[in-house]
Amino acid sequence: MTFKKLVLLCAIILPAQLFAAPTQFMESHKKTYTVAITQYDNQPEYNQAYQGVLRGLKEEGFETGKNITIFFENANGDLNRVDQIAAEFVAKAPNIIIPISTPSSLAVVKADQSAHIPVVFAAVIEPLVQQDKDVTGVYSFIPVSHGNEEVGYMAGRMAGLVLGGKSPGQLAVVKPADTQLFINSKAAEILAK
Repeated sequence: MTFKKLVLLCAIILPAQLFAAPTQFMESHKKTYTVAITQYDNQPEYNQAYQGVLRGLKEEGFETGKNITIFFENANGDLNRVDQIAAEFVAKAPNIIIPISTPSSLAVVKADQSAHIPVVFAAVIEPLVQQDKDVTGVYSFIPVSHGNEEVGYMAGRMAGLVLGGKSPGQLAVVKPADTQLFINSKAAEILAK
């Protein structure tokens, strides 16, 4: 092949490749994801965590009305309702479930055992799982009222990473000491192993 033919071939192929990549990128971001969020009660700590989840999702490029649809349910402190919400969400098969609080998280993990829907929990004070490929999240620290928006924010960022293609098992569960470190220093590096 002569040099002129090689240059001509590159002049035709390279622009086609450059234009194809952004098109593929744009197509993958046109998808709408379903996010199910549940919280145990209407306490300020949980409401703060919910606002943090929305902020974290937005930071990762996921916004209501653009590329995510959110189903939100509040159990209003009713433990029977917590289990019902978890079962309803699993039956809807969203792309991800984000339970806020220990009771909601325990119910979702139990209901999701065979469905394998990714779960990213927030504002949890009791251990949920040792290691699970479908579950990750952010534990709160005591007192839970301090910094729960940041706890939710970290969970929202993690949920965004999962929606973007990571498996929950690829993300570290953020423990109380890490949560405090994040809130004090905004050290986002703790999100990934």
